This record gives sequence, C-alpha cells and structure tokens, in this order.
Amino acid sequence: MQTFSEPQETGVYIGMGFNVEKGTLCLEQGRLRLELQGKVAFDAPVAKLRLRWPWYGFGCQFIARVPEREYFVSFLHPGNTLSTWWTGIQHGRKWRRLILATISESLP
Repeated sequence: MQTFSEPQETGVYIGMGFNVEKGTLCLEQGRLRLELQGKVAFDAPVAKLRLRWPWYGFGCQFIARVPEREYFVSFLHPGNTLSTWWTGIQHGRKWRRLILATISESLP
C-alpha cells in the first residue's frame, strides 16, 4: 500500500450542483494541498484538517473545513456516465484510504 511519503496528485471537482470548479489535490509528506485556478486554497497537515466523508458521497467525496472556508471535494466530474461514475468512485476511495492512512501514521 502507498503511504504518505509517496507524493500523490489528482484532479478534483470543488462544489456541488451546477457551480463546480476544477482543482488539483496533492498529498505529500503528510500534507494535503488544494489548488484552485493556480492558487493554493489550503495546504495543511492532514491530521490538522477537519475532514468529513458524508455517506451520500459513496466514499469518493469529502468536506474539508479550514479556518477560512469549507470545501466540498469530489473525485467525480459533472456529467458522468455509468462507467466514469464507477471509475471516479474507485479513484476517490483509493484517495480516502491514502488520506486515512496518512492520519493514522501521524498519530503518536
């Protein structure tokens, strides 16, 4: 299994409904960084972020709360077909495992 020491980067979609913005999510050295429109929205140790994985997200969407704002992060793009929906869910679940492993590895 990959660990937090191996850098990871992927495209994500921020927001819900028709107001969705494309971004980039990076996981490196125990930190999670979200970039939107070429700017860093947040960059923090994963263990310090308030993350929630709602049941309706099928394990591939989460809410990240930082002091300034809350971000709805999805690995599913708008306008999925059945096959791209399933691929997005599998990809998102992989990232969920990576993020949760990073949190558990950073605990004393």
